[in-house]
Amino acid sequence: EGPGEGRPPMLLQACHLMHAAGEELDPRKVLEAMDPRVPLGEAAPLVVALLAERTHRARQAALLRALHRADNLAAHALKAQLSSRRVNMTGERSCQGCHTPIASKLFAVLPSGVLLCFKCHQQAGPSRDPTTGRDFLQQPQLPSDSWPD
Repeated sequence: EGPGEGRPPMLLQACHLMHAAGEELDPRKVLEAMDPRVPLGEAAPLVVALLAERTHRARQAALLRALHRADNLAAHALKAQLSSRRVNMTGERSCQGCHTPIASKLFAVLPSGVLLCFKCHQQAGPSRDPTTGRDFLQQPQLPSDSWPD
């Protein structure tokens, strides 16, 4: 259907309008809906722009997927590294806060590897190292930091 009785189709304006809304348009559907009277020379820039936009969005989505996958893999690796940490308990091990033997007492191991009896851990707070004064909420333990035995 044309723009009105006896008026020629406004093909150039239609191409500009489709180009402005190109992100939401499917290039194949645009070609199917396009009037066969549209000269190929006028439609080519629109179709090229639609295809370029579609290609750009596909590459951008693939890049975002790869970034999310890399973040997820890094989080899993960090979790595995943190889960593999172990404390070697011997009869000689003592609390590094009050220096009493741990023996069969309840104890806590800080992210830095400091071994504390539960009393010292409670007094210092769950995120503070009483031997260094470091607050692990403000200065998190890095995965590269050593984990002493």
